[in-house]
Amino acid sequence: QKPQPFRTDYSIISEYFQKNGFLTTQICGNWRKNPSIGYARGFDRTLYKREMECTEVIAEFLDFMHGFRNQDIMAWLTFFDIHRPWSYRIPSIGIQPKMDLELHGLRDPVTKSVLAKYDHLAIRAYLHEIKRVDYHLGILFDFIKNNYSDNEILIALLSDHGQSYLDDDGHVLADARIRVPLMFRGRNVRQEESKEYVQNTDILPSLLYLAGLPIADLNIDGRLPECLGGDSERKFVF
Repeated sequence: QKPQPFRTDYSIISEYFQKNGFLTTQICGNWRKNPSIGYARGFDRTLYKREMECTEVIAEFLDFMHGFRNQDIMAWLTFFDIHRPWSYRIPSIGIQPKMDLELHGLRDPVTKSVLAKYDHLAIRAYLHEIKRVDYHLGILFDFIKNNYSDNEILIALLSDHGQSYLDDDGHVLADARIRVPLMFRGRNVRQEESKEYVQNTDILPSLLYLAGLPIADLNIDGRLPECLGGDSERKFVF
């Protein structure tokens, strides 16, 4: 209830790329990524609308790339659709024909999503929404594959947490909550699957390293994962 703006004595991800000559943009609908807190820092262009749907995010990105595709671009796209399926909107027309009446009655739980109990209805809704988002991400990925080689791109696909209602393990560190994949494709990324522990702070050094930007002497908690060229694996994460 009391958002605090970022301190000004350190840089955030966008500023590292901006300082290295990238044109930076973000298109976002995350409630807690409000520009007034500081998330617009380092971005040359920000589009923010609470709960913006994936279709609009992707359309705005493609329109942006139509105008600036010959420049070095760093883009942060937020897809909020599966945070709580249908908690804030009517299901899209692409999903409605696949739903039964039981799913139409799904309502937003009063508890936080990471504390929700096992819910077979929420799981079914979640799967429908994931498939919808995946379909629209295919449009985005097709654009990238058709216009760029792997050596010209770097894509990171990630999330902040899982969903507790996917199983009946009530522990705060249950697998359904904390085992979230971090996926990269593009420049300097070899084909490999790693079970190494990583945490949110490791995203910054990973992006900088894979993009060929300097990571030495960074006063940060993040570490480059061993699978990407770091010195060693983490023994534990926060």
